[in-house]
Amino acid sequence: MHLSVIPLINTILSSFVNEPADLTCPKVPISVDTLTGSFPSGGLAQFPANYDCGIDFKIPTGKVLKFKVRTEADEPCDKVVIRDSIGALNEFTSPSSVFYAAAEKATVWVKTESSSSSFHFTWEYIDVSGFTEIEKSFETFIPLNLTANHYYRFKSQTYTVYPQPITFLAASLSGGVDSSLKNIFVYDGENLDSKFVGNLEQFLKNKTPKITGRYLTLVNFYRLPSDSYLFVTDYSQYRNYDFVILSKDKPYRIKKTSTIKEHGVSPVTVFYCIDSNETYLTDLKFMNMTRENFRDYDQSVSFRLFSDENPYYNKLYYRNYITRSYYSQRFDPKSLPQQISSNAFTMELNQGEIEFELKSGPMEDYTKVMPGRKGKICSPSIWHQNGAASYFANFTATETVKFVFTVENMKTIKPGEALLVEVGQPHSYSDPKFFKLTSQSYRKEAIGTYMAVTFTGTSEKSSFTLNYNVESTHSSTSPHNREWGYSTSPHNREWGMNSSVSAGFSVLVLIVALIF
Repeated sequence: MHLSVIPLINTILSSFVNEPADLTCPKVPISVDTLTGSFPSGGLAQFPANYDCGIDFKIPTGKVLKFKVRTEADEPCDKVVIRDSIGALNEFTSPSSVFYAAAEKATVWVKTESSSSSFHFTWEYIDVSGFTEIEKSFETFIPLNLTANHYYRFKSQTYTVYPQPITFLAASLSGGVDSSLKNIFVYDGENLDSKFVGNLEQFLKNKTPKITGRYLTLVNFYRLPSDSYLFVTDYSQYRNYDFVILSKDKPYRIKKTSTIKEHGVSPVTVFYCIDSNETYLTDLKFMNMTRENFRDYDQSVSFRLFSDENPYYNKLYYRNYITRSYYSQRFDPKSLPQQISSNAFTMELNQGEIEFELKSGPMEDYTKVMPGRKGKICSPSIWHQNGAASYFANFTATETVKFVFTVENMKTIKPGEALLVEVGQPHSYSDPKFFKLTSQSYRKEAIGTYMAVTFTGTSEKSSFTLNYNVESTHSSTSPHNREWGYSTSPHNREWGMNSSVSAGFSVLVLIVALIF
């Protein structure tokens, strides 16, 4: 009776003992005929020492292969490595990982030196031919949180018979390296049937990160977030550019060094603010400027409109000359802060080293002035081709000062568009002075504690640039070209539209009477 119990006990015990995993390395490449599968087939399994197996996969156009990899490796030489279709090796050390492989092939290697590590991976062929297309314009900025089940297509501009190659500039909000770039796949063509050329991280590391045709396509299969942004642009123009992301309440301060590059090309930085249409240059220092280092060359830095039709026309231009000249003026820190009314602009440094700071978002200090302050006021349409033309700013001082201003350039398209300046002093017996300026308006000046600048332009092509400086009312000034609300120039006769005209006329009559 006791003997009859033994087979039952053996059966029960055998049910708790796992059968050895089948670790036989497949010799034939796996294809889409096996849509899903796993290795080893029984799940996570311990591999013997000195195991070496490479499993090949064929991936047809219009599909990707999704791998889920599990690892329990105690030794660094025990590993799972996947080689993708461009030959890049991807090693997996985390307990659980997901990896997508694009067409046309992939190879999974399992290698060990010890016998203490366990591995398992699954695969699944996914059809991506039905993903929805999103077409984006050329020279655009996009966040890399790409929509799931969509691909983004970019078409190069065609100025000639041959299309201009497309390239990318990428930057993260944190300013550091963004590991999520490897989640973005790049295709050299107009859809996901095109040739896979690597993930975005790999693509940007190429010596010539550009595509060969007219289209470039991006997709994110991982659906993971990213704080990076992408600038899609013309390779021939922007291949040596840097790219920086700005944000409100996050000052950007850096030192930049430049030497004259080959063919005289200076390095350029593209700035893009994600949450404000105004940025301020708050500090600028020219570093290490000596005659021994730079002889008679000058240092200069310029800020200009992004994607300008005339890239050589600088909106803001600051110089630091060694030798003084009648035609050159050195940078004056009193011209800061300087407003840049756009969320995208470029900066170019012409040799030497500078340190500068940018702050994005509204800034109250910009309109607070005192004697010695100077600057340049530009309409948003100066900085952005699609920017608003209208503008208003009220500059205030805590003491009575003299505001001196000159129109640098002005363009109006529609009737009624005008540039108006009002200078006055609240709670004063004197009336404020009003100026209606034109493109020919030269030096104007008026005394007060505020200067309100209004531009009523409505057309995107209407714009203005007004230079101003603030002087103390206690310092002596030259009477040359002094105008108080009324221009005596025969080429530019303008009324100041205020009661001070009659008062000025009365004073003139009194002086003439005393003389005679």
